[in-house]
Amino acid sequence: IARYFLNELEYSKTDLRRTVLKYPRLFTLSLRKIKSVVGFLRYELGLEYENMKRVLFCSPQILGLHPQHNIKTKMDFLRDSLDLTTEELEKLVTCMPTLFQLSIEKNMKPKLEFLKDCFQDEGKLKQLLIAFPVLLGYSFEKRLQPRMQRLLDIGENPGKIVTAIVLTEKKFDEWIQDRKIAMEYERRIMEEKRKEDEMKYIAKRKARIVKWTR
Repeated sequence: IARYFLNELEYSKTDLRRTVLKYPRLFTLSLRKIKSVVGFLRYELGLEYENMKRVLFCSPQILGLHPQHNIKTKMDFLRDSLDLTTEELEKLVTCMPTLFQLSIEKNMKPKLEFLKDCFQDEGKLKQLLIAFPVLLGYSFEKRLQPRMQRLLDIGENPGKIVTAIVLTEKKFDEWIQDRKIAMEYERRIMEEKRKEDEMKYIAKRKARIVKWTR
């Protein structure tokens, strides 16, 4: 197994050591099992060689999963749920290989359904997740749902979740207060401009009426 990683997958000894630390069960797997997952990622799912290596290095636990019953099922779920192209799906899983470790029913599905309700525009949600797939890795009950709800409560763009989700609790509270003040100021400016435009429109109408009556 070590020779396979060092010679065929071109891992450095340091990379192999880190992989074993992340996944101590690596050497309990058969070489045949490891090759089947590598081959599946490379040829069945079509991952580029470097992307396949990145997935294995970042999430070596994938080597213990069943290619068809687990890996493919999750890839198909993501593809169908977000209407992803092959290239978009590859980018998504390469940026966040730990997606393979998440349960569909208990994790990914409730998160995606919640986010779709919040965004309504699935195209925008798709682009956000491709750019920031780690959003799906945060706890639904403790992080994603409560923070998104507070954004929506103040009328904030749901896309701001990518900023809000990474903050500490204290920083998030401060950020919410700052956004409330900023949004109130923006609303006031827009309302003043609306009134100003309305007054200009009324003035023009009056001028046209006076000119017509003469």
